[in-house]
This record gives sequence, structure tokens and C-alpha cells, in this order.
Amino acid sequence: HTRGKLSPVKVAQNINRLFPEFSSDNNFVALIYAILNPQDHEFVCICCGQSPPLFLHAGGNPVPLGEHGPVLGIFDNPSYKSVEKAISPGDILVLYTDGVIEFLMKKVSIFGLEHLSSIVNDSRKLPAAEIIQRIIQGARQYSGLQNFQDDFTLVVLKRE
Repeated sequence: HTRGKLSPVKVAQNINRLFPEFSSDNNFVALIYAILNPQDHEFVCICCGQSPPLFLHAGGNPVPLGEHGPVLGIFDNPSYKSVEKAISPGDILVLYTDGVIEFLMKKVSIFGLEHLSSIVNDSRKLPAAEIIQRIIQGARQYSGLQNFQDDFTLVVLKRE
């Protein structure tokens, strides 16, 4: 899946090992490293300090795909695990930063994975760009705010 290059786990291990040489103390990196092979529709990813992608199988319910691994640059020898998934027609993947699900409303409760999952499930027949717009609208309606107070990054992949 990586065409003979380093696996996502090896990439994360190398970044983790080298990062302290290029940063000051107490710095870290959170990331999702993902590869989508368009020929065989294989998706592989590793989550380092980020929530795992949300996976919605055509006709199924949204579920997190993989594990929430440790951030890069803090621990000496952390264990990272990648996850692989074949993407079938109608499947949807949502990659998101914590600012999406931790978006606060005025009552100090969070938008959460449950609301994100519900919006993706209700929008499953829409194109990926419209699913993103629905998530943004849902977060704004839930919070009563128009501006995001944290990072708010979304990538939606949908196989037609």
C-alpha cells in the first residue's frame, strides 16, 4: 500500500525519534497519517494524538476506525498501530481534528462523536463536500457560535 516505502507505523516511529532534535522541550505533534490507494481502494492510517477516523459502511452505522495513539515527540518508545480498511462503494470516511467534536456550546457541553456520527449517518446519500457543510452547520447550530475557537479540520472521503 505504500509502494515499498516505510509503513505508517515506521514513519511515526521515525518522526517520534527525530522530533526532539528539532524542537524545544515539551513540544509535541498530533497527526493522522493516512494513505488511500486508488487502485485497490485500500485505506491505511495511524492516529498519533488524534481521534481515529469515523467509518460509515454503506448501510451500516458510523464507528471509529482504529485507535487513538500517543502524540509524537513526548515518549521514548511508544507503541503505534495502523489500521487498514477496504473502502467499498457507498462507504464514507471522516477524518477530523479534536476541535470538531470538542466544539463547545454555551452550556459547556461538547458537540461530541455522537453528534458527528448522527450528522454523517443522516447525510450518507450526499456528496462528500455537502457532508462537510452539514457537519459545519450542525456544529454552529449546536454551539450557537459562528466562529471556531479551536482547530476545526475535516476531510470526508466517499467512494461512489
